[in-house]
Amino acid sequence: MHDLQAQPEVDVLIVEDHAPVRSVMGHILNEAGYTFHAVENGLAALAAVQECRYRAIICDLGMPMVGGVRFYEDVASGDPALAKRVLLVSAMSRAPAIEAFLKRTGRPVLQKPFEMRALVRAVAQLVDRPPRPGALL
Repeated sequence: MHDLQAQPEVDVLIVEDHAPVRSVMGHILNEAGYTFHAVENGLAALAAVQECRYRAIICDLGMPMVGGVRFYEDVASGDPALAKRVLLVSAMSRAPAIEAFLKRTGRPVLQKPFEMRALVRAVAQLVDRPPRPGALL
């Protein structure tokens, strides 16, 4: 077990396999005043949560290697409090298996494509801090 006091704290971990989407989300969150790290898959995200404390996680469901469902389940089994601060994003949230997963977990999901102000509002709620004044809302 890691010493949580020694771990740096960052507002948001972005887990998204598409680099342009990851970049835009990071830019918007930065403009809104949130710190972030970004990784391209669930495997990298599992390593990241061992090294840093995150106030929220934005996770794409459909990724190669370790996908969003498995990443979420691993986080939920190891850190239930962190799992309650996960926002899921997906282009396939209407698929029956994904709908069942979302219903079971009760986690919020943003359906791609989503408006950036919806992302900022969701992050503000998860980190329990409003965005920078004048940020996209």
